[in-house]
Amino acid sequence: MTPAASRPLRFRRELRVTPRVVGGEREYLIEDRAAGRFHLLGAAEYLFAASLNGQRSLPEAFEAAREKMDDFPLQPADATALARWLLAAQIVEVPGSRPRDEAKSPLGKWAGSLLYFRITFGSPDKIAKSLAPWLGWLFTAPALFVAALAGLIAAVMITLEGRTFAASVSGVFAPDHHWRMLMAWLVLKSVHELGHAVACRRFGGEVRDCGIAFFFLAPAPYVDVTSCWRFPSKWDRIAVALAGMYFELIVAIVAAFVWIAQDDLLTRQACVQLISLATVSTILFNGKPLL
Repeated sequence: MTPAASRPLRFRRELRVTPRVVGGEREYLIEDRAAGRFHLLGAAEYLFAASLNGQRSLPEAFEAAREKMDDFPLQPADATALARWLLAAQIVEVPGSRPRDEAKSPLGKWAGSLLYFRITFGSPDKIAKSLAPWLGWLFTAPALFVAALAGLIAAVMITLEGRTFAASVSGVFAPDHHWRMLMAWLVLKSVHELGHAVACRRFGGEVRDCGIAFFFLAPAPYVDVTSCWRFPSKWDRIAVALAGMYFELIVAIVAAFVWIAQDDLLTRQACVQLISLATVSTILFNGKPLL
């Protein structure tokens, strides 16, 4: 017999619940701040989950939820399956039980740490908050228009110098340039994550953590901007998601103008590296559906 069926369940008190209305339908955003996870529940599912107080049985919780809502869409047969899902999602818990992560075997924890682990640098929220008034204007309509216009002009200038630019690109990946590529990558990734952080702060969120995550030992810088899921506007959430690429493209535009204006070989090579990494490679990497 599963815990969902054998023991009373309790809605986790530390979860943050944000009600909202989307398309005329009421829904509830459940935020697990400790784990950085979000879940979206319909009105009926939330009422059922909230009725699990650690004392009621599943049928009793189901009846308590149905009394609070006219035209309650769930059926009694749905209670057990829904309770199992709520338990698996860690929205509800068995009172007195250990958290799932603590219950893992040492072998399971070791294997999981090889697949994914993080090195955290702490919360950059104060930095993001101080920068938001200075950089937040980049997310206004006039700034987007200027950036698009500047990007178009830069693209035309690069196209007119196509042969020269192509010759520069061919030398970007030469063995003696690898350390420069690494420096350019570090700069761009820092700018990328800064974009996410500033956008999140610009629209009212908070940045809880930053650091480097390792997927199969491959490093990937990150900032925790999951608080953006609380934003009522989907366009604000989209802006936070795209902010990293947007900031990188701004760097690429500036680098393109510098490349046109400068004759110094090292400066032009650095600009080509920034342009290459901030455009094609960034779009290909961040545009993958699995990422």
